[in-house]
Amino acid sequence: MLTDQVPLGEMNLGELPRRWQMLETLYRIVRDQLAGRDPEILHDRMIDEQQTAGRRAYMGAQRCLSTAWDNHAALVALLQHHGATQFAPWNLLRPTFEASFYALWLLDPDNSLERRQRGLRFEWLDELEHRTYYSDLAGIERFVEPQDSEALSADRRRQQEIREDHERTYRREADELGLAWPLPKSINVFDELGKLKHSHLIEGTDLILRSTWRTLSGMQHGRGSTLLRGADRAHEVPIEGGVHALLSINDDAFVGTATVVNGLHQQAILLFRDRSVPPK
Repeated sequence: MLTDQVPLGEMNLGELPRRWQMLETLYRIVRDQLAGRDPEILHDRMIDEQQTAGRRAYMGAQRCLSTAWDNHAALVALLQHHGATQFAPWNLLRPTFEASFYALWLLDPDNSLERRQRGLRFEWLDELEHRTYYSDLAGIERFVEPQDSEALSADRRRQQEIREDHERTYRREADELGLAWPLPKSINVFDELGKLKHSHLIEGTDLILRSTWRTLSGMQHGRGSTLLRGADRAHEVPIEGGVHALLSINDDAFVGTATVVNGLHQQAILLFRDRSVPPK
């Protein structure tokens, strides 16, 4: 680091510890409910998984929830052992928020067809990322020793065969689900946040979710304006072209944002439960 870190006191987390404990309890309850569900009673997940692309939405949602929980647990540990520095706590909220959104987005529709369409679209994005990774490595050939070029060529052929096989599967499923090919290459998180049913539970929730997304994106990319919105300033000294100041995380700003993230996270795990477990 280019400057010293100066301890400025204890952070006031307000109601966050209680909310985080509720989240942990919720995960345990849902895990037990999933393990004990009656396989003879019809429910959304059972209906979906018997049809084209039905498993994709649930595999994707479970992966996203695992991502959200892992980053949440890392945040709690960070605050306990490292402290509330200017960037790191915010940057663990960002993946928790994004993963929770995708888990919610995948299972949000009440219509089975739309859930399965979203599951396919989500997996297609993963396929595109995989292809891009190998495409970016194409230039590695100039670093390969002559004796290894044959093995590299064989790997290239194998990857191409896999790609073609995957493409046939995705195209067939897209056709069966009534989706135009090629599938969209992205999901606009900002737009979709306002379309979630969760966004309409309380008036203004969509605005809160979108502003939270903007804040977390700005923090992750080191935007100065975003950092200042979430920081307290002390020991300000004018310098040429600006001000030198000691910045510390603003308790209220962080707690407010983390509360929104926690709420979205809880909604995601509850929806996963509701789609996967027969209603009582």
